[in-house]
Amino acid sequence: VQTKNAEGKRIVDHTIFPEYLIKDVIPYIEKKYRTIENKDGRAMAGLSMGSIQTSITAFEYPEYFSYIGLFSGFLRDFIQGDKIMDMVQRGKASDKHLRILDSKETFKNNFKIFFRAMGENDIFIQKFLEEDELLSKKDISCIRIIYEGGHDWNVWRRCIRDFAKLLF
Repeated sequence: VQTKNAEGKRIVDHTIFPEYLIKDVIPYIEKKYRTIENKDGRAMAGLSMGSIQTSITAFEYPEYFSYIGLFSGFLRDFIQGDKIMDMVQRGKASDKHLRILDSKETFKNNFKIFFRAMGENDIFIQKFLEEDELLSKKDISCIRIIYEGGHDWNVWRRCIRDFAKLLF
């Protein structure tokens, strides 16, 4: 989501996406199109930075989604507070959305599918492996795939193909 800073320069603030999606986009879609208007009829997936937004949104609003896909993706928000990537220039993320991982049963009851995948040569593979450790420590299960490839379309098209087969 784009906004402007004090100097009028356009910036992207990825942190406002979840509220925008829940309060504006989903109600608009459900009003305009024929949909299944409950969590069992909704999936959310994202790739790269979109996977961070997916984690934050789905974990903060578990009543909205039953299926989660993280493609070349992440649980933690490592963008917020990063001097290069965070266009807003603020402190590090609290990652409060990860509280849902504290209860294996709550997590399992909220999400039918939790899919994580990444390319074996992805520049972020170390972050992915660190998050494997976090999920293991919390005893949270997921469908986890490592594909041949990097942080690119050749991996992401496999992600969506495999994730889509699991939906609904």
